This record gives sequence, C-alpha cells and structure tokens, in this order.
Amino acid sequence: SPNAYDPFTNPELATKRREIVLKRIVETGRLTEQEAALYGAVSMPTTPNVPLPPNDYFVEEVKQQLLDDPSFGLGATPAARNRTVFDGGIRVFTTFDPALQAKALQARNDTLPNNQGDGTFPVTDPKTGQPAIDPATGEVTFGTQAIASIEPSSGAVRALVGGPGFERYKWNLATQLPGRQPGSSMKTFVLAALFENGFVPSDTVSGGSCTFDVPGQSKNYTVSSRGGVNTITRQTQASNNCAFLRLGQVVGIDKVVDMAKRLGVRSPLEELVSLPLGTEEISPIDMASAYATFANDGVRNEPYYVERIEDRDGKVIYQHQANPQPVLDPQVARLVNATLEANVTGGTGKNARIDGGQPAAGKTGTTNDSADVWFVGYTPGLSTAIWMGAVGGRISLVNAGLGGATGGRYPATTWGRYYSMIYAERALEDFIAPDATRRGRSVGKVPNEIGGSSNSRTTTRTTNRTTTGTTTGTTATTAPTATPTTTATPTTVPPDGGFGGGAGQ
Repeated sequence: SPNAYDPFTNPELATKRREIVLKRIVETGRLTEQEAALYGAVSMPTTPNVPLPPNDYFVEEVKQQLLDDPSFGLGATPAARNRTVFDGGIRVFTTFDPALQAKALQARNDTLPNNQGDGTFPVTDPKTGQPAIDPATGEVTFGTQAIASIEPSSGAVRALVGGPGFERYKWNLATQLPGRQPGSSMKTFVLAALFENGFVPSDTVSGGSCTFDVPGQSKNYTVSSRGGVNTITRQTQASNNCAFLRLGQVVGIDKVVDMAKRLGVRSPLEELVSLPLGTEEISPIDMASAYATFANDGVRNEPYYVERIEDRDGKVIYQHQANPQPVLDPQVARLVNATLEANVTGGTGKNARIDGGQPAAGKTGTTNDSADVWFVGYTPGLSTAIWMGAVGGRISLVNAGLGGATGGRYPATTWGRYYSMIYAERALEDFIAPDATRRGRSVGKVPNEIGGSSNSRTTTRTTNRTTTGTTTGTTATTAPTATPTTTATPTTVPPDGGFGGGAGQ
C-alpha cells in the first residue's frame, strides 16, 4: 500500500524505499551514482504541503497589467507582450502573501451573513420580494464582500478578494473602476483636509439638521440629522452626516477632492455638497491605498503587484523601484490616526477592534438603503478596505434578512476577525502620537448653509440620539451611541443623481 511509505507517518520506511528507487534509476543509466547520492541526502519532509488559498483575482490583475503596461519591458506592442507573457518562459514574482489571503478568506467566510458556503449571500429585490436580478446579465444576483490589503510602508498589495471566485464572477470588485459609493468612509478625507488647514480634533461643530444652497440649482439640499454641538472626534465616532456636510463646506469641497486625489483616489470626483457622505464611486483598492498613507505618516506609496520578472535564463528584466511620495505633513496623518483610532475604540467602528490589544484606526461607511456597506481601516503595518453589497449594482440590503446591514455591523466585524488572526502571529505596533494641539473652538460660520447653526463652544452636546453632557471645546469623555443618522429625502437631487451616504455608519 502506498500509505505504508508516507514520510509523515513512516519516515524510515519511506527513506528505505527511496534508496531502492534511486538505485534502480542508476541501474537504468538515467542517474549517476553521485547524482543519486545527492538526492538521497535530501531530508524527508516533516509537514505536508498546504494548498495555496485561491488567488485567481490577484493572478488576473497581474496578467492584465503585464499585457497592458509596456513599462514592465515585455514588449513595445500588445502582440509582443502577449507572446512574452504566454510563450516567453518568464517568471513573475509578486507581492501576494498566501497566509494573509487565507486569513482574509477565512474572515469573510466566518462573518458573511447568510453565507451560502461559497462566499455569497442571497439578495431580495425590495420592490418585488423576489430574488434580485442583475440588470446587466438578467440573472439572479447575489451579495458578497471584496477585500483589498496593502502594506503602507511599500504599497505592496498583499491580499485581494475580488468576489466569490473568478470562474463564477469575473468582475474584480476590489479593483475595477468606477467602484462603489463609499458612504461615510469618505469622511476621512474631510478630516485630513480639515487638519491640514489648521483645524483640530477638539474643534466643535453642530450635528443638527442642515440645509444648503446648491449653486446652479433651483432647490436647496436638506438632510435631517439628530445631533447637537460636539467635537470633530465625537462627530466622527457618531458618523454624523450634517456635521460632516458642514465641515466639508467650512474647509471647502475643492480641498476635500484635492486630498482624495493626492491620496490615490483615481475615480472622478465632483465638487458636490454631498461629497462627504460618499456619493461618488471609489474602488476598495483605492480606499485601502489612501488610508495606507495615514498609516505611513503621510508618505504615499503607489499600490503594486509585481516585485520582479526574470527571463527564461533567470536574468532580471524588471525590478520594482520604490518611489515614496510625502503628500501629508506627518502631524496631519497622526491627527487622522488618533481620530479614527477613537472611532474603533468607541464609535461606529467598534466591531473592528483587534483581539490582543493591537491599536487600529478606521471608518465605517453605509449608503442609502444599505446598498453599499464598508469598513476601511489600518494598523501601522497593513491597510485594508472591505466592501459588501450586491454584485448586480446598487440593490438595497435592507430586506436581505441581514438584521440591519451597516458598515459597522458586517464589514467591520470581518475586518476585526481578519486582523485578529494576523496579529495573533505578529508583534503589536503602535501609532505615533500627534503633537499637542491648541484648545478646541467652534469651526465658526458654515458657508452656503441656509438658516445657519449653533456652533457655540459652550452648549448641551448630543449625539444622534443620546445627550452626553456639555462641552467647552475640550475632548469629550463619554462615548456616543453608535447609531446611524437617518436622513430625509433631499429637497433637491444633487448633480450626481442621488445621495449616497444615507446612514451615518
């Protein structure tokens, strides 16, 4: 029986059997005695090979880059690159980390609601009550998660879950543009723009209902929100929509767009009042890359997949060259880190907390009708964006039997499970603390707001639904209730045709 020669259970018998086989090969003349002795000196394996986790989306991404990008030196024309890639005998060394990929898949499968066993969950059409149909294919659609993980210090893409499996669904939900509406995870770009322009986390702003004049539009833009005056940190923890709409106007939407672009967002972004609520589409890989810059003290590294390429003779014909770009003052990045770390410890991102005490920073995102739900977070060593939704477009998950689909409920839980597995095997890493800032004060008058709001420094402070005391602009000491901010239908439709950041989480 072949099992009798299993090197893991019978190493001595397996070794003797190998000696017999090598001797017979020498007798046939296919090996010399010296070669047989060399093979016979190799130690028997002590642990079985572990199958690599699925990497089909990663491989496809690499293949397309090699075929499309002449900078790899594989040919000046598409035809030449095609010959080199498929017939040239090249060896491609990538940034892929199979251990991280396995953990990402396990975390998704462990936490995905109503998992059908293949990384998907059923989605119901809210209008018909029947299984939702993908308008592009005419077939029944399904929900899933996409995950992108980037190493902040280098930009190396370490893990990529583009969907349930390439054979079943070939569109890479983690990388393909235009992406999906990021909801409130877009608010982080507002934070960075604010801190770059002299605001501090303890500055205060109202979270009450708001109405804005929209230039070029005949109607105003109105959002219903429950919340009093609070610090920027507390409004972030509560993910208060009107607070961030006001903050976007105070710092300037143009500065928010510029910040997102500097951090690596490739999608076109219109300068809309609603931009802080995540109404413009962005891919998970871009969100992971942007947040990685905060983890890396304001230094951006372009995401990459290929470390080097060797020809058939082992000669290196391509080697990745690092090109770090300082795009943020380190103090700005550290203030963002501190604010988003507070969101994980006591805000909408609390389900992303990592076992063992590893500090984490991140932001949830939930769009109207929970069509797209996100968590984007990072430690000093790894930045990851997780999106969840229906593959067939923006289909509400409210009636999908999920018990309330928000970024803080599902993607944050997946993220926390994923990182808990990672840091069970890694040393803990701390963020660099920001320098002391000035005392907090009101952000002042909000441009384009109709009716204005009370942003006084001394006022009763409330979160979305819970009164939490009074403030004089100092850092708050009581945690807000992590409850999504409900929004009324805007009295005007913004230029993007909709209003994506419906829920605060």
